[in-house]
Amino acid sequence: MRATWQVHRSDAAEILSGIIAPRLATFDTKLTCQFIPGLHSMPMPSVFAACESRLDRRAKSKATRVGLQQANA
Repeated sequence: MRATWQVHRSDAAEILSGIIAPRLATFDTKLTCQFIPGLHSMPMPSVFAACESRLDRRAKSKATRVGLQQANA
C-alpha cells in the first residue's frame, strides 16, 4: 500500500500524534516535525515550537477523549 503524503499540516500533525506516544520527547518531536509538509517556510526555532505545541495539544485532547470514552463505557 502506498502512503499519501499530500495532507494538510493539521492532518499530518494529527496522524503523527497518533503514531508517536502522547508524551513526546523534544528530540522525537523535532524529528517528527521535520516531516510535516509546509513547515519549511517558517524559521526553524518557531517551526519546532509551533509543531511541538500542536502535537502536544492534540495528544492531550486525544488522551482526554479516550479517558472520557472509558469513563462512559
